[in-house]
Amino acid sequence: MRTLMKFHKSAMRNLKQKLLFNDIAFIEIEGWLPKKTVMRFFDYGDTQMRQLEKEFNLETSKIRARKFYSVKSIINLIEQHKQIKK
Repeated sequence: MRTLMKFHKSAMRNLKQKLLFNDIAFIEIEGWLPKKTVMRFFDYGDTQMRQLEKEFNLETSKIRARKFYSVKSIINLIEQHKQIKK
């Protein structure tokens, strides 16, 4: 369990660094990322992001016209699609 926690902390740190590199306006608020940051990271548009939300049940929060995605749900999505080469 401890190894898993260390891995998730490392994965979150790596994701934050990649998002920061990819988006100068990167802001994370207590585990939440703005929609535009996530869209830039995946290079997806509105329609593709909505499909991801529905298909993979991503955790979101909406404040008026602003949508935020849980960092944990984004990392889980990436982990679910991890491919191991043999």
